[in-house]
Amino acid sequence: MENMSSTLPNTNLEVSFIDLLHLITVDHVPNMFVATDDSGNICNYLLPKQPQSATDKAGNDVLPLTRSPDDIGYRAYNGDSVVFDFSNCTIGANANLIVRATGYKTDTAPVPPTYVDRPVLQIQTKNIAGAWTTRTVFYPRMLPSVNGFDLHKFFVYDKKGPFGFRVLPDR
Repeated sequence: MENMSSTLPNTNLEVSFIDLLHLITVDHVPNMFVATDDSGNICNYLLPKQPQSATDKAGNDVLPLTRSPDDIGYRAYNGDSVVFDFSNCTIGANANLIVRATGYKTDTAPVPPTYVDRPVLQIQTKNIAGAWTTRTVFYPRMLPSVNGFDLHKFFVYDKKGPFGFRVLPDR
């Protein structure tokens, strides 16, 4: 067995409380990806399906900005939202939503940013009455991070589209 060591440094003004640290290994077939949610649940995925469309709250097409992990992305601010329409897909029993995002980004001059609160993205689907409902949250980190969310149970009302996910920055 190979030895492994690691360090967990904090930034200058950061305080962390670490009360558990375990190492897990996940066996998976080649070319399969692995993601976790913010609770540590693991999902694996292969060839994720692209949404049919992605529009911001003003109706602008932002799909080109969200198609690949190229660090360009859609810049979402508090009060913004993006609706991802997956009506071109059939939801199976093991479907997971895969989200890649970066938090703590600034559009200002290259000075150390001031962090007021932890960024959070609300992951929403429509409920049976058609109202957007937060199903889980995603806390993006300073570097790009990928989370996987098991949301197929929220599509029990209509397994085929039109349906979608709304990503709503909370802070």
